[in-house]
Amino acid sequence: MSQAHAAPEPLISWPELKPMIGGVSRSTWWRSIKRGDAPAPIFVTLQRKAWRQSDILAWQASRSEAA
Repeated sequence: MSQAHAAPEPLISWPELKPMIGGVSRSTWWRSIKRGDAPAPIFVTLQRKAWRQSDILAWQASRSEAA
């Protein structure tokens, strides 16, 4: 019996993320992550990080609700 495989969740790299978060600098974004105000990335490889699309969309929704 074969199991259905779920499609992998889309990942967002920094160049794709930057316009989604209002164009803030990388330093500002990392400070937000350290404070717990922004979602942390996952490690795709040892040197490449990316963000789960669902984490970014949830973060955006929470910010629009707070406004």
